[in-house]
Amino acid sequence: MTDNNDSIDDAPIPEVPKKKTNKGGRPKKNLTDEQYNTLIAMIRIQCTQDELCRIWDMDSNTLDRIVKEKSGMGFSELYKKHCDEGKMSLRRLQWRKAQEGNTAMLIWLGKQMLGQRDKHDHGSEDGSFRPTTIKVVSGNGKAQAKKKDDKKTTGKAAGKTTAKGKGKS
Repeated sequence: MTDNNDSIDDAPIPEVPKKKTNKGGRPKKNLTDEQYNTLIAMIRIQCTQDELCRIWDMDSNTLDRIVKEKSGMGFSELYKKHCDEGKMSLRRLQWRKAQEGNTAMLIWLGKQMLGQRDKHDHGSEDGSFRPTTIKVVSGNGKAQAKKKDDKKTTGKAAGKTTAKGKGKS
């Protein structure tokens, strides 16, 4: 009679199957250091994540993975950092143009940074938006009421007509 314990200890250990590596499918996407620097430059000029994904032909998750591998931060963090650098650079160039005397840039920066604005007065003296009437005085001293925005002036107040060959000369 054999001992049951001996037969268990002498049994061969089954081999654990090795993990199979996937030889099929799409190859893993990566960016070279030069491409990564181009990506950052594109972020600085305010390219969106969708635009970058289309340009580099990859999904947003793939882009996020690549950025994490290269920088240790997610895409949104990298984007905020370098997007702000681009804004700062643009502001610096605008400021330089303003200091050089570029009038348009001075006006634009005044509006953006100082809250300045153009004055637009579209109302009438009494604050309403009704058409304003003005008095037209003819050579004989008689006043005639005309609307300010009336585009038809026939010259009748001065005794003239506008038709060709008619009227007083």
